[in-house]
Amino acid sequence: MRQQQSALKCSLPKEVVLTNDQDTTKYLNSFKDVFDYTQESSIIEHNELERAVTCLVLEPRKLSESTFKKILLLKPPSFMLAPLLAAFQKRDTNHAISKDTGMVALRHSLWEADIKNAVKIVDLTSASQQYFEMMKTKRNKTLLKSFVGLCGSVGAIDIILRIFELSPTIGVYGMVLTYIGNLSFFGYLAFGGKMAGKVSHIQWDPSVGANTRFIRADELLMFSKIAEADIHLSNNDGFVSEGLREELEKRDMEPLHPKSDLLLQEYWQSGGDNFEWVEPDQDPADILWKKHIENKKPNLLKGDIKWTDKLITGVEKPATAEHA
Repeated sequence: MRQQQSALKCSLPKEVVLTNDQDTTKYLNSFKDVFDYTQESSIIEHNELERAVTCLVLEPRKLSESTFKKILLLKPPSFMLAPLLAAFQKRDTNHAISKDTGMVALRHSLWEADIKNAVKIVDLTSASQQYFEMMKTKRNKTLLKSFVGLCGSVGAIDIILRIFELSPTIGVYGMVLTYIGNLSFFGYLAFGGKMAGKVSHIQWDPSVGANTRFIRADELLMFSKIAEADIHLSNNDGFVSEGLREELEKRDMEPLHPKSDLLLQEYWQSGGDNFEWVEPDQDPADILWKKHIENKKPNLLKGDIKWTDKLITGVEKPATAEHA
């Protein structure tokens, strides 16, 4: 075992230049060797192996995101996913890791029932400051296009007025600008936030504005995937675990009531009218995943369960004071 670990250390290249497919294949095989070795390693060796893959990511002069995605598709152990993403981000601190790359890592972490590291993956991708800046740039470009379109509309009106030899007035321009401006603004308020926050299992806190919802839309989407896996793993009657609920609250998100719970409430309120009980559809992917995690120990977020002690202490204190 020690000889293999020593060989891994020695195999780390001092400088890698990925100039062709052969170099890239050789580079990817270096990761595969580490990932394969990890399956036989002990927990004590994990830190050393994390440093090994970090060195591999940082070594090449140029490393495209498409090549990095191929590394993630080699199915590294879930505890290595966050260090890999952090190392790739370190190569260019101004570059945002794309949603597609983040989803590859997230799906693999959830496949391995690792909720804790899945949250770290979100923080390194769609919840990173670089990603927020990218979304702000995207928003600004959208607003700029709208403004240019607005100016084009005014110009078109001016041309039409001149063709029919009508004298253009400031009042007409003002009326058109006000109408289009109000239409765009209220349309954004009405639909922008809703479309950005339309996911399953969780939703934004009502206090979160439409602008924030747009910038953090992908973060919400990724957490909805985490919530879906957490519900299956925690066996909490369709509700997310306490640890994930606390994590959602920190991010101004909140879990939705399970659909089965809402249907049950509606069933009792309506007396069973217009209800027909049927067997639920079975998704083959869900069946495979449930079989895969049968013998795994889920790595869930730990919630604050000391609230019961605080409650008991709070109840006991008045009684003690009166007795005294």
